[in-house]
Amino acid sequence: MKFVQFARNETPNEVRVGYLHQFGVVDLCCHGCDMPRTMIEILKADIADKIRQLPENNPRVIHLSKVTLLAPITGVDKVIGVAHNYSDHCQDLGVDEPSVPWIFSKFPSTIIGPNQAKVDWQINLAFVIGRKASSVKAADAHKYIFGYTVAQDITEREWMLNQNGVHVMTLYPGDVILTGTPAGIGGMRDPPEFLKPGDVIRSEIQNIGVLTTSVEEF
Repeated sequence: MKFVQFARNETPNEVRVGYLHQFGVVDLCCHGCDMPRTMIEILKADIADKIRQLPENNPRVIHLSKVTLLAPITGVDKVIGVAHNYSDHCQDLGVDEPSVPWIFSKFPSTIIGPNQAKVDWQINLAFVIGRKASSVKAADAHKYIFGYTVAQDITEREWMLNQNGVHVMTLYPGDVILTGTPAGIGGMRDPPEFLKPGDVIRSEIQNIGVLTTSVEEF
């Protein structure tokens, strides 16, 4: 089941949550008016597994042309990125693989949905935390993951600031972790390909989905 947040075209400011079904979206509210209206509410209520068991026969499907897909999750506590996490990306940069993860944070307010206008670009596999995690063994880490999504890490290189940070933190339902970029980012191409107004970024991860973003000048 692929969860989505969306807005109906007639009510663009009303966030709803549902799941993809063939050529449309099923609004979870069709299963009862007491259903949460956002993805973060579902995770905090710990009812995602219950929703996955809902009957999918004869659902009321809203065609994709009648909705706007939004970011799959918003209102999160943390957005965490992991740098130099892929060996081929380290080779691109000509650096050694780090012995411990290089972690950086992003403001939750920077999360936007597909086709929303928003300068080195990267595609990331991201995962969403499903339940509170603290002092978790590596072998058990997968048990705390709710699901996966496609993310684009758009970086303003001139504004980067390196600081020492903590080594341990508690993760909460809805926290988003970007696993880092593989090789091939724009800044390492010959010649470099940085983003400019009018560009369109299309990122795809097999079996997960496609994320398209347009670049506009403000």
